[in-house]
Amino acid sequence: MVIGRIQIPHPGFVALGLFCLLGMAWLASQIDAHDAGLSKGWLIFGFGAQFLFMARFLVQWLASERAKKTVVPVSFWWLSLLGGISLGIYFMRRGDPVAIMGQLFPTLVYLRNLWLIYAERRDEGVVSSERGDGSQRLRMVGR
Repeated sequence: MVIGRIQIPHPGFVALGLFCLLGMAWLASQIDAHDAGLSKGWLIFGFGAQFLFMARFLVQWLASERAKKTVVPVSFWWLSLLGGISLGIYFMRRGDPVAIMGQLFPTLVYLRNLWLIYAERRDEGVVSSERGDGSQRLRMVGR
């Protein structure tokens, strides 16, 4: 569905996402976070960070389905970066060194991939805006 120039995901995917968020909020309310040394706010932050990190796969899957081939949109790397940093903050609060290390190296990879993507676009003199179907709308910019 397109509203104006914005591509809106299929309503079923939106409903699924909202269902997952509500489920995470319910689960967070059922867990006694104080036993783990965390406030409910931190627990909800952790669930939100995990959802953000997981959303990258939904974005990649939808883009590939629309393009009818494997596509890794730039938004995949942004969601990876934001989700990874958020999870890293959450794991630091928990004091979990294994999980912190599990987020540290991949975050560098996400940054490097974004650097390479934007450097390539700059070198080609192309500005791109990503569409909801994973395709790119390109326009040349003057040098």
